[in-house]
Amino acid sequence: MIFENESLKSKWKISFINNNKQILFFSFNRKEQDFDSLDIYNDYLEMVETYSKIIINITNVWIFFFLLVFNLTNKVDVDETERKIAEYKELNKDLINKNRGKLVSEINFKKIFIYVL
Repeated sequence: MIFENESLKSKWKISFINNNKQILFFSFNRKEQDFDSLDIYNDYLEMVETYSKIIINITNVWIFFFLLVFNLTNKVDVDETERKIAEYKELNKDLINKNRGKLVSEINFKKIFIYVL
């Protein structure tokens, strides 16, 4: 794998997550006094917390995808990487096929839409 040292992998992942949380923090920086009621402020805090969790989930998926692409491109742990991909495909084959159908529909719609324009 790209990260021979698990500690380095963890530090990089934490750094990536923290950078995205900082972006979220600086964008969603409203204070309690900015709201008309405590209920509205609490709703706002819940929304920010939800966004934080989404960022962490997306980050985990992105890191996993990045490592797979990096390994295959640079011929690092190719057998193990291909095994992980095959395992993922097997575990998620129904969802993959369902989404593949949606993707084909979207592509066909865009072709028709562009043709009409």
